[in-house]
Amino acid sequence: MLGIFAEIVRSYKDNIRRVYPEPSVGIYNKGGYENLDPQQLKDKTRYMLSLRPLQLGYHVLDIGCGNGEMVMTLARLGLQYVVGVDVSQDSIDICKGKSASQVTQGQNVFKRMSATDLKFDDAVFDVVYMADMVEHLSDANLRKAIAEAHRVLKPGGHLLIHTAPTVNYKLCGQYIAKYYFALQGRPWLTLTSREEAALGHVNIQSQSSLKSYLCGSFQPNQVKAFYGPVNPKGALKKLISLLGLWPLLSYHLWAVARK
Repeated sequence: MLGIFAEIVRSYKDNIRRVYPEPSVGIYNKGGYENLDPQQLKDKTRYMLSLRPLQLGYHVLDIGCGNGEMVMTLARLGLQYVVGVDVSQDSIDICKGKSASQVTQGQNVFKRMSATDLKFDDAVFDVVYMADMVEHLSDANLRKAIAEAHRVLKPGGHLLIHTAPTVNYKLCGQYIAKYYFALQGRPWLTLTSREEAALGHVNIQSQSSLKSYLCGSFQPNQVKAFYGPVNPKGALKKLISLLGLWPLLSYHLWAVARK
């Protein structure tokens, strides 16, 4: 236990919440999209879909569509109009290639587009997803991206967000996990927030900071942010839930905002 505490204290200054300079778009390349963990993507997509029931007639937008997992999942479920946008041309090329072989033509569209300047009319989407993108944006660009998501949502529409890692995970959770898995003889990677910034994670969030960003565009009583795992199965995760420790340990942060 002393070892955990010493490591938390030693790395505190490099893990406190701060926003680092946003990297160039070149960091988001073909290799990064092709090496994403497919099972984690499926679990994350499944959980995000559970946050807001969908109807087949909905128009849905996925901002920062990555390798297209969310868009193609929705198209396979039968939604007739799903749009994926990403600032990376590699992302769009990968999505279009996968879509051509996996999804009926016409059910989805992929476009290269910035989250801060969506080329859509006002109030056209019922649901907007923003998964694993928040942490990549500067303060100003995150505010613009949320404002744009709000603009293109229909009244009563929902913005759903996933971001990782979290501030508390960086400050504390990762070191507890490291020592827990060490007891089992398993390695666990720990990175400071400063090191994460080099990977493009320049704006790591806490529950309160993410709610603050969202409340800049949405009414506060229509915003909910919460910690929790992608897949809640397993005895250890159930124990963590029972003890109310996810705010301290969770790598994942979720949010739902209604227009």
